Amino acid sequence: MFYEVSIQAAPGGFGEYQCQPINGEGWVDVSELLAEISAQYEYFELGNLDDELPEGAEDIRGRIHNEPERVFAMRCDETVVYFGITRQ
Repeated sequence: MFYEVSIQAAPGGFGEYQCQPINGEGWVDVSELLAEISAQYEYFELGNLDDELPEGAEDIRGRIHNEPERVFAMRCDETVVYFGITRQ
């Protein structure tokens, strides 16, 4: 099963992030999960050379505690939000 997880700035700072615990519905197919997200928001996969990151986003891979397999950024109003997809 695939799960979406929230990624937020780590409380200790220093440009580090942390992956929040899995809390939500699991998906058998990752493409269905991404289709559900894209119905509401435009997302960008970090490390995908075809994706140009939205303004204010940066490649935070390698700075995430419990980093998921895939990491994404999306713009929600004026804020950049990071999320990941992990498999369990």
